[in-house]
Amino acid sequence: FYVPVDEVKKYQTKGAAEKSSRSKVPVGMVAQSVGTATGVPKSAAAKKTEAKRQRKKEEAGRSAAIVPEDKPKPEASAPAAAAAAAVDGSVQVDEKDALAKKSRALKKKIKAIEDLEAKQAASQLLDADQKAKLAKRGQFELELKETEELLAALTTT
Repeated sequence: FYVPVDEVKKYQTKGAAEKSSRSKVPVGMVAQSVGTATGVPKSAAAKKTEAKRQRKKEEAGRSAAIVPEDKPKPEASAPAAAAAAAVDGSVQVDEKDALAKKSRALKKKIKAIEDLEAKQAASQLLDADQKAKLAKRGQFELELKETEELLAALTTT
């Protein structure tokens, strides 16, 4: 006789059947005292981690209640943020490091452009990418000047 596919009982091995019929709770332990759904009681570290997560959720809930979400946050560029920090007097080492890193990168780009100019002066042909890089020299120099001014402002305060 015909049995529809969705009514056919799925085959289960003896081991799988025994495992599914067993209780999830270890022998001698009451189901209510178990910490997790797997039947294993929580360790002290797991309890501590759960408490930390709960505190973070509560703090996030409190901070969300304090700060209204309908007010858009002003977006400032990195140099403007660094200048504002210099004015406030709350200069952080990270900002100085970031500006110094940016300054080094810009100096490296300008040096590469100077090398390209030397190649061009020696009558070597430059490809399109190299010519585009040569065209950006003024932009790099201007950006380097602004970055060094901000770095000097952070250093003096």
